[in-house]
Amino acid sequence: MILVPLFLLCADSVVSFERHPNSISIQLDDGRAEIQLLSPGSLRVRRDWARNAGAFAPRRPRYVPYKIEHTSAAIHIATTDLAVELQRSPLRISVSEPGGRMYLISAHASRDGNNLKLDFELNESDRLYGWGVNSQPRQDIRADAKPLVSRRAFLWSSGNYGLYFPRDAAYSLTTSPSGKTSVAVDGTATMEFCLYSGGNAKDVFEKHRACESEEFDLLREHVGWLDPATVPSYATPLPKAWPDALRGAIHVSLSAQPAPVFDLLALRNASDSERKRAELVAALMPLVSKPPGYQVPAAAADLRQMFSLHLITYLQEIKDRGFPVIHPLPFQFPSDAAAADAEDQFLLGDELLIAPHIDGQHRKIYLPQGQWTDLETNRIHRGRQTIERLPVSDRPAMFARNGAILPLETPGAVELHYFPKLGGEYFIYELEQGEITQVHASPAGDYLRLEIEERHGRQYEWVIHNIRRPVGIESQGVRFPHHPTSNLPVGAWRYDSVRSNLHVRVRLQAGDSIIVNCAFSEAVWYLLRP
Repeated sequence: MILVPLFLLCADSVVSFERHPNSISIQLDDGRAEIQLLSPGSLRVRRDWARNAGAFAPRRPRYVPYKIEHTSAAIHIATTDLAVELQRSPLRISVSEPGGRMYLISAHASRDGNNLKLDFELNESDRLYGWGVNSQPRQDIRADAKPLVSRRAFLWSSGNYGLYFPRDAAYSLTTSPSGKTSVAVDGTATMEFCLYSGGNAKDVFEKHRACESEEFDLLREHVGWLDPATVPSYATPLPKAWPDALRGAIHVSLSAQPAPVFDLLALRNASDSERKRAELVAALMPLVSKPPGYQVPAAAADLRQMFSLHLITYLQEIKDRGFPVIHPLPFQFPSDAAAADAEDQFLLGDELLIAPHIDGQHRKIYLPQGQWTDLETNRIHRGRQTIERLPVSDRPAMFARNGAILPLETPGAVELHYFPKLGGEYFIYELEQGEITQVHASPAGDYLRLEIEERHGRQYEWVIHNIRRPVGIESQGVRFPHHPTSNLPVGAWRYDSVRSNLHVRVRLQAGDSIIVNCAFSEAVWYLLRP
């Protein structure tokens, strides 16, 4: 432990600092501060103006190796992932990669009575996302025309870092085109925030989850239609208007509030045609609240049932990794600037892009990098382009990524939709067993290998999109017969020549595994274009 006295320069100046195993406590002339290392890539900062403030209680203490150096002007703290500079007088904090990109620039906390403010600067190219419920179509909140207020204040930057203010208070965020940013809060004598760095958004959200104590209890009924009294505590209510609820779901997902709940009351003032489209969007939301007496149409009920395994799997990922069920485009494609400008569209998990036709007319849809298959038309589109699409039905437009496997529950079987040519995998979370069913698709030359490691026990139908007709299909030396009709028996296959899709049906008991090999007459058996 090191106690270093420092010359008192002026107000808000460092008097002394003390080193601890994973933190630095700082005595100021008007209070205290603490820098606590939560991991090599994340830290907690607390500034307290109470002169008689005691030592801060540790927050998830753990040993984090770090180096510390000090000069007459600053204190420097370094981990393997972060470089922290504390300017002594006045106390200002800057955080960066070691010798690299800045995260937090010249952050300074100030007090006016019990009104606190944290001022800092942004990198010129940084886009900002999150800060709670917001009904604006644009996902980048930088230089928003008015202050944004949130009680669960989480901010994520395209510069691959996040800021979180854990105290339960109303935080007001103000930004400007120049990059000057302020976070203000009233009625407290303590300013506290956490900073998480990472290689991408998922790294940042995972670090945030590791520092949070909130529990996520997943029940089977959470993927149904919830009575308002049974909505889980971890849910975030959305605006009670349409399409504000859709946009709010995107913003709160970027705010590390991973389970927005859509209240069907949002549709009370919608027209009949608008309500039909909106109910089908609601069916794809992580959680849905249904008022007593509300009649859910069969089309929406069937759609939610179809996606129930997908929703369960990603609701479980909240607990495991802290990722939102809805993946906004900036979260999934943080280096794609065009994705940041895409409005009213998101990914459901990693696999499926959703773009609702809000007004029932044609709309522009941005497709990020990769190759995308329209689920309704089966048409393939290349990525990094904006397309115009007319509504095919009341359902939102849905596009699957190249290499994705998507489990869809249908009467009698779970369909495993695979979109070549990239290899794919999917891990179905089996809620009752608390285990994972693994499915894989592996192209290799003129073969396609389909594998299932089953933990539940069910019937599956592989649906391989946009491929040529195979010359043979076998599993464990047993050749599967071709079956010409859609009523496909177990251990058989059929080829849909209209949609260029292959169907293969199998049945497994819990604990079973199966490998199905599909042989083709040529190595390029997948269709790259329509």
